[in-house]
Amino acid sequence: MAELPRLPDQLRDHRDYVANHHNIFKYIARTDHYLVLINTLLLLCIGFAPFPTALLAEYLGHPGERTAVLVYSGWFLVTAIVYNVLWRYASHQLLASRAQRCWKS
Repeated sequence: MAELPRLPDQLRDHRDYVANHHNIFKYIARTDHYLVLINTLLLLCIGFAPFPTALLAEYLGHPGERTAVLVYSGWFLVTAIVYNVLWRYASHQLLASRAQRCWKS
């Protein structure tokens, strides 16, 4: 049987998301409407993460375990995709000129 997600692991993952999110915005010189929308979606994904985690913890080792694992994995896949969309949009549109020189070389 698989191990239940542990609270320290969840806190570490959340800390990493927040740290990476903060780090991205060091390089962004300006914002626009689309960046705000993508950023809001990312923060919603991160904020919703405890719910699939709780679902997984409740159904692990019981009927419905596979569905819970799929929901949990799928949610973090969606979060990773949104994170990458945010970075790709910002890196092609809104980076500070110093960061663009480093990025392109």
